[in-house]
Amino acid sequence: MLQDQHTRQKAIDVSKSFIVQAPAGSGKTELLTQRYLALLAHSRAPEEIVAITFTRKASAEMQARIMRALSKATLNIPPNSEHERATLKLARAVLQKDLQAKWYLLENPQRLRIATIDALCASISKQVPLESGISSDIQVLEDAELIYKKAIRSLLADLNTDLPWQQALSTILLHLDNQIEQFEDLLMHMLAKREQWLDIIQSAKQQHNLRDMLEDSLQHIVKLHLQSLGNIFPKQHLPELLRLMKYSADNRGIALWKDVTELKITEEHLKYWDDMIQVLLTKDSVWRKKPNKSQGFPTVAADKNTAKEFKEAVQDLLKEFFSVENLESALADIKFLPDAYYTDAKWKIVDSLLEILPVLVAHLHLIFNETGQTDFSEIAISALQAFGSNENPTDLALRFDYQIKHILVDEFQDTSQLQHSLLLCLTAGWQNQDGRSLFLVGDPMQSIYRFRQADVGLFMQIKQYGLGDIQLEALTLSANFRSHKSIIDWLNEHFVNIFPKDNDYLKGAVSYTSCLSATTHFDENDQTLGVDCKYIFSDMDFPEYAPKAEADVVFKRITQLLDEKQDENIAVLVRSRSHLKDLLALLQLNDVKYQAIDIEKLIDRGVIQDLLALSFALHQLADKLAWLSILRAPWCGLELKDLLIISQHSHNQTVWETLQDASVLKKLNAHAQTVLDRIIPILGNCLLQRRRFSLREWVEATWWALGGVACVKQKIDIKNASIFFNLLQELSIGEALPERDILHKKLYKLHACTPASTDTRLQIMTVHKSKGLEFDNVILFGLNKRIRHEERPLLLWQEYMHSDARHLLIAPIQARDEISDKTYTFLHHDQQQKSFYESQRLLYVAATRAKKRLFLFTTLQYKAGSKTLQSPISNSLWYHLWPNLKDLCEQEFSETEDLVSRIDFGSLTNNAADKNTEQAGNMLERLPKDWKFPEGIAGYDVGDITAKCKEAIKINTENQQKSDKNIPTIPAADSLIRKSIGSVIHRFLAKIANDGLTNWSEETINNHTDRFAEILRQYYLPPKAISSAQDKVKQA
Repeated sequence: MLQDQHTRQKAIDVSKSFIVQAPAGSGKTELLTQRYLALLAHSRAPEEIVAITFTRKASAEMQARIMRALSKATLNIPPNSEHERATLKLARAVLQKDLQAKWYLLENPQRLRIATIDALCASISKQVPLESGISSDIQVLEDAELIYKKAIRSLLADLNTDLPWQQALSTILLHLDNQIEQFEDLLMHMLAKREQWLDIIQSAKQQHNLRDMLEDSLQHIVKLHLQSLGNIFPKQHLPELLRLMKYSADNRGIALWKDVTELKITEEHLKYWDDMIQVLLTKDSVWRKKPNKSQGFPTVAADKNTAKEFKEAVQDLLKEFFSVENLESALADIKFLPDAYYTDAKWKIVDSLLEILPVLVAHLHLIFNETGQTDFSEIAISALQAFGSNENPTDLALRFDYQIKHILVDEFQDTSQLQHSLLLCLTAGWQNQDGRSLFLVGDPMQSIYRFRQADVGLFMQIKQYGLGDIQLEALTLSANFRSHKSIIDWLNEHFVNIFPKDNDYLKGAVSYTSCLSATTHFDENDQTLGVDCKYIFSDMDFPEYAPKAEADVVFKRITQLLDEKQDENIAVLVRSRSHLKDLLALLQLNDVKYQAIDIEKLIDRGVIQDLLALSFALHQLADKLAWLSILRAPWCGLELKDLLIISQHSHNQTVWETLQDASVLKKLNAHAQTVLDRIIPILGNCLLQRRRFSLREWVEATWWALGGVACVKQKIDIKNASIFFNLLQELSIGEALPERDILHKKLYKLHACTPASTDTRLQIMTVHKSKGLEFDNVILFGLNKRIRHEERPLLLWQEYMHSDARHLLIAPIQARDEISDKTYTFLHHDQQQKSFYESQRLLYVAATRAKKRLFLFTTLQYKAGSKTLQSPISNSLWYHLWPNLKDLCEQEFSETEDLVSRIDFGSLTNNAADKNTEQAGNMLERLPKDWKFPEGIAGYDVGDITAKCKEAIKINTENQQKSDKNIPTIPAADSLIRKSIGSVIHRFLAKIANDGLTNWSEETINNHTDRFAEILRQYYLPPKAISSAQDKVKQA
């Protein structure tokens, strides 16, 4: 019998509501299936039950399990385990109810209401289009950045109006030193998360005394933290602490402490605590081991005995403080406390932001309406609005209240504030023991999706206080069906020290819950089962070689496992895709088959980088870097020395003009001249097709004509190129190229297609992607690597409840020349602390994927000649394990002779990873210098969309090559100039016709001369052509 069997049986009681903590490997999905089956057997209709998941995969799996259980019950397949017997019994009860009620679930599985939270929100919104503003045919965008950008630019256009919010907009821009691009990026971030702040801001704006209310919250948070410190600080040490701080201040030349006779834990004494914390804590907010001269405790002083006495005294006091639980973190919180009041200047910024952000959302709504599009945030907000309020519920709310009797939510630890609000609407009016039930399942120890607005604090808050009027009984599962006992014992030993001691829903701190092994199917004679840590010791003077050394060690372990454990699978998990570069190079070089799930970014593929350069070069003749890049690309392949010659002659003219200068071309080597003899006519005739075809057709046809397809050595890159062309078609309007940053952002979000491998034994993915999966062998790689810090948002806010009162903190981003903003710093520190706690949980998720073996690889740095290792980077995953494993690491470092760090680091530059990097660079080989235009290229379907454009380029190119035996002078630039002049003339003739001829004199035309030049530059004419073109426009 399982250790938690009673808990599992209790969870099936359909008369009660539960919140269940289900750690990794505890059979959460099976428990949900059993609960759903039990509810079906006691319901009048399947539609009374709603199960909510967070992914389509999870929804499909739950439905499949339910239908599989019903199918097995009809076939009387005997169960293999106790939990299968329980599921079979429940399934038979459902089949009996199904027969009585004539549900026919096996023929009509769609009657099971199992959906993702997004699908549920969409369903709710579309049922009441008038209330929600969401029609049934609206297009829901996966990525709405282009729409956000339009809304932001629409808002910025209000700067030139006399609208009420124009002044607020100007105030914010001035605060940001008129950095428009920065402002756009900050607003983009805010729009993507508007479901978090829109309701808060709208509610705040309704307060008549808003500033007073917000300042009351600031004062309250200060008092709250001081009270927390006062509750745990050993007050008997205050006199000694005061004595030591007076001594320290004297040595530091600070008069702050001169007249202090008593140290108190009060708001009035905060300035003293701020100074004292600088002395006792490091910049990383941990206890100092030995305060030194910088903190006012010199080793050598005029009175040596006094210096020694005070230095020993402060160290003794610190030892006392070490033993006081949570004192370190409480002092760190004091260090970051906000000011109790806003300055008038700061309040002006806050007030301006609260005014313009709702206006920005209004602009977004207008564009949504114009385009017939929306995003998932809007769907969720609309679903919430469709229910009305508690005082005035809509007909939809009443209908849902009547129809839905039971709700199950999977992965509840990943719920956001908005989803929590939606759940409150769905259960509004529910009471305990009224025949309705709520079943929430999740594991706060596996909450790792803050970047998707998941708030782990909601799980703990509801566990303690309930949801609305519903009190939920808390259950915790403890049996682990996944991992070998040795792995579970290791997890229990280390993570109880890694995780915080206590839960804190405000800070996102989750304490550790241990589990017990419930598996018996392992071969206990296998001595390799369990956890193995491998340390790569790296000399700090040679940091560039450490990643290669670690990749080499991991590669050897992978190949060993593939050879020795041929019936087992392996997963390599990393925190960030960028950590895999050297390991993937080794695997590819040695032809080791693997599956990489969403690892490589599309923009990192060589073929995409060449296409990007080609797109910018064609569209902008003055883009020197793009033009040099396409001359270096495989279809041309000029050597660097030839590129240097071309570049040196392109200071006062475009690269395209330089390519038409025969005297420059003669300076190039013979190979370059032969290649350019082919390339220049193609480029010239491609430029002639400008504005005759769409951007996608134009770029694709040019790539085809240059021989880009022939340069591709992996067929999968044809698919990647197709993704790029489709993106151009999606983002462009006619022949206009999308903004560079938009195109780059879009490409960065897309993953490259990679060659599919039939061998799935080795899989490589991020830890986030591995959530919900399990593997025989798990390799955690790059544990010492840091990740990029989060960007600072335009506005930070925090809502919290205390003594049944709601408090709100708000702070705007500080100005560029502002030294600090204590309120923003406080809220940002709060976000960083939540991220720190989440990284602990990320390590737990990674480790708990392992069934048989868990391998941990990390690089530890040391200083040559030193016998101690350096502490890990604070935002690395290894930082969490370091306190537990430090002694073992240092012991191995001191005893082991066979260290990676003692290899001749110079020899590593010739290792396999470097050879593969060199090969990778040559993977897209140069075309032969005598390569000719193909009649057709196997494996690439030209397609109707670009056939005409390609044929035009081909015919013109062949004619040009027949007529020009020498290096040609291409007239494409002259043609472009003529077309540009004609376009500008036509534009201004239309304007004259619109304004009236009487309003345009010779003087008016002269006044527009600079404007003519400005518009001509937009057509990317060669610089020296602008003046003559300007004159021709004026003469016309």
